Amino acid sequence: MIFIHHHSPVVIDELQEVLGIPYDIAIKVILKYEIDLHTIAWYGLTELRDVTTHIASAMNADDETEALMEIRYAREHIRRAALETLHEYASDMYFELEPRLNGLTTKYKLLMLPPPDLKRVQELKDKIQKCLLEARMSRGTDWIKPVVTSWQFGLGRVVSLSTDNGKFWSSELYSGENARLMPSIINWVVGDPQLDKGLVVYSSDMYLGSPGTITVLSDTLPGVSFGGQEVSMSKTEDRSFEGVLDPVSQGVFGLVVTAGGERIDDLLAVDYPLEYRDVGNNPEFLEAVKRNRGGVYYPEQAASLLFSDIMTYSVRTTVEHVDLRWVVLLVVLVVFLSEVVVRRVHGIIGIKDRRKGV
Repeated sequence: MIFIHHHSPVVIDELQEVLGIPYDIAIKVILKYEIDLHTIAWYGLTELRDVTTHIASAMNADDETEALMEIRYAREHIRRAALETLHEYASDMYFELEPRLNGLTTKYKLLMLPPPDLKRVQELKDKIQKCLLEARMSRGTDWIKPVVTSWQFGLGRVVSLSTDNGKFWSSELYSGENARLMPSIINWVVGDPQLDKGLVVYSSDMYLGSPGTITVLSDTLPGVSFGGQEVSMSKTEDRSFEGVLDPVSQGVFGLVVTAGGERIDDLLAVDYPLEYRDVGNNPEFLEAVKRNRGGVYYPEQAASLLFSDIMTYSVRTTVEHVDLRWVVLLVVLVVFLSEVVVRRVHGIIGIKDRRKGV
């Protein structure tokens, strides 16, 4: 239940202003989103729900300062409702049109339409993103929404990763150089639980064909064994030794490090080659090749088969659309001229026959 108190004219004026043009704009943006995209603008509606909550708190406040603060919060939620809904609308429309813009221009030529100018499309996209960013920053740095936020809480560490649900942007965090973000966050939060130990080993899982590095912190030169093979270690800094691990097969191998009477036993995984990271690895691929190609081939046989495939697929068939309207126009013109000539000849013959009859 809302208990409406008698507020000062300043509070009433603020309420009328915040529920005037800004609220009307937010409502129109949400309606535009739902009508054009045929879906519910959940984010905008959630922000409007928060608006009503703060307005109710402002009406129930006993203090003018508290009421004005709640109205300020309501104004910010109205701004977010309009801006975030507009941002989602622009993103959805762009991702819907992107396949069409990046497709072949042949269909536009068949329909006798001008193909889209990809450079112009990219310029418009950059301009839209710039305008959205400027709108987000118009309230100052206090209103910017960071993706990663970290802070100290007592003796511990806290990290917040706040992005979307994976529909648009967050999937990029797990590809390319961005994939280093999640391990870095976890490593920073966990810290180093072995700082006080005399023997510390830093190692990571590796990919087949890509040498890995092992780092050992020790007062003396450590002995390292990986998969039953000794690893040569070299000193890089004070109490820091590094070695290179070059796996020759895929699997999980034992790692043994000894130094100063201490011993550490660990396991290291050697994953499939790095080029399979984004597409995955199919262990049954080679067997499928053997079944479908008749078995295993020697290099000479493989070279001959490859040469025949190159000869077969080196000839490419392309489809070119030729405008044949001129042929139709030429046929029509020939028929028209033939009809004119025939009529003229018949006319001349008729005139001569009439003269002979006279």
